[in-house]
Amino acid sequence: MSSSMFPSAQLRGCHHCIGAAHTVTELIFRVIESRAIANGGSISVEDITNARVDFIGSLSSSVDSFEKIHQKCMDASGSYAPDPFSRDMLLSTLLLACGRRSANQVFKLQIGKCGPEWLGFFFYAFAKIARDHLSHESKVHLIIAYADAAGKFKSNLTVPNLLNNDGIKKILLEYVASISKAPEIDEASKSTSGRVNEFIATKYNFTGPYITKITADLT
Repeated sequence: MSSSMFPSAQLRGCHHCIGAAHTVTELIFRVIESRAIANGGSISVEDITNARVDFIGSLSSSVDSFEKIHQKCMDASGSYAPDPFSRDMLLSTLLLACGRRSANQVFKLQIGKCGPEWLGFFFYAFAKIARDHLSHESKVHLIIAYADAAGKFKSNLTVPNLLNNDGIKKILLEYVASISKAPEIDEASKSTSGRVNEFIATKYNFTGPYITKITADLT
């Protein structure tokens, strides 16, 4: 069978899951080996238990690695569905979940003219602005909170699970507070609506004035 029959991109198959299992196994045994070396070549049941706790605790800081493995699997399977929990989409997913009901009422014209995907573009642009107002510490805590929730709920993780997390609630409130400070609020609204309009215009290839443009009093 000629190799030319297959595209150069990665192929679908359980080898991706097998590869991920090997990567995780290597990490686990590397931790155990380091503990054994530190203890003069031996390791107790207590040492193994402690190593397990430390390893699970370290998973929250390994999101980059998991994202790369996930993306390889998605690319290989030919899946182009958006990832609502990716580093780039996580905040917009949470903001959308919090604001969807109100936004559906406020932006009836925009959604009616452009379709339901307009709302996703709006909250994606809104989230990009939000990140500018969040501290580096909050951005890190957001990813850690997601990773911790993923460890708890695994494949059953939902957006409400995340919104019930106290740490995530605090981060979202931090953003709302940062753009709601008078007397800067008027200027912030103008800046926000301008950046959102600019982003949405690129998505729909709008040029010049258009009827679905949002104004500062709507943001």
